[in-house]
Amino acid sequence: MASNVRIILFACLIVLLGTHVNPVYTSNLGGFSAPLSLAPYPLQDVVDVMLNNLANAPAPAPTNLTRNSYLDTIASIVKFFLPYQDAQGRIIDPYAKMEIQYASPTYALNSALIANWTHDSTLLKSSIAAFESSLQELKTKTCAQGHCNFYTLPLMLTYELYINCSLVPQAQIETWASIWRSMNTSVYINLSSNWGIVAAGGEFLRYLHNFTDLSFVDLQLQQQLQKFSLEGMYPDPNTPMPYDIFPRHYLDMILMRGYGGQYRDTMQELLQRGAWTSAMMQSPLGEWPVGGRSSQHQWNEACETVLFELYAS
Repeated sequence: MASNVRIILFACLIVLLGTHVNPVYTSNLGGFSAPLSLAPYPLQDVVDVMLNNLANAPAPAPTNLTRNSYLDTIASIVKFFLPYQDAQGRIIDPYAKMEIQYASPTYALNSALIANWTHDSTLLKSSIAAFESSLQELKTKTCAQGHCNFYTLPLMLTYELYINCSLVPQAQIETWASIWRSMNTSVYINLSSNWGIVAAGGEFLRYLHNFTDLSFVDLQLQQQLQKFSLEGMYPDPNTPMPYDIFPRHYLDMILMRGYGGQYRDTMQELLQRGAWTSAMMQSPLGEWPVGGRSSQHQWNEACETVLFELYAS
């Protein structure tokens, strides 16, 4: 069930980030120059060969996948989860008989997306119930299995959908805004791992809505970017392969939503390197390399999809 949560989160990011890409920070990944604080990219010669080979290669066949293809996939998973929502709005795992990780806030986001697409008022009510339950858990630091770090970003994206698509009354938006303003970063834990990057992604969205300042985000970037390899890979504890690519999506989101702070250039460079390194590691069948916890979970390849679509655009 947790794997499905991550799949629809990444599918939703493809749909949503495409509407927010800031052209200042997009790149074709070719010919970039490193910030002075970074040594040269060790794989640049390989990238140059790849680019030369691609210039002479036939164009890839189109996938014929569209935005609606992603929405159809998201809709089918949302419909699967809907019967497992309890009276408080939480998504309850039918086997564990409890709320798991960030299933509820991710469900709130994706059900809002599909409700807006299909004009389904019942699904919208379901989304709002999940949103309010999750926001209360975040406010009171009672998130499922201690996963508050993972709540803020999907809930902020849901909040934006409600506003941008005029899905809820303004009075309700203002009520939620007061809760967002009252929040503080003491709800977050395990900040030295990828959990810190995940929390920073959510806090950056809070910053964009004037609910907080950039201090938490900048502190996390200052601490986390030092850990990256020169190849642009993130070494989570015990270096599991899935948790190299997983946190980089949150940093990409921060960049593409317009981060212009002191760590922008270094972060952009490292993420560009990581995108190329990831492309070199992908198997001929499109698989992410195996190694460490969460390997071969379905969301590994969903991560690749987000990463490559963002950097190919």
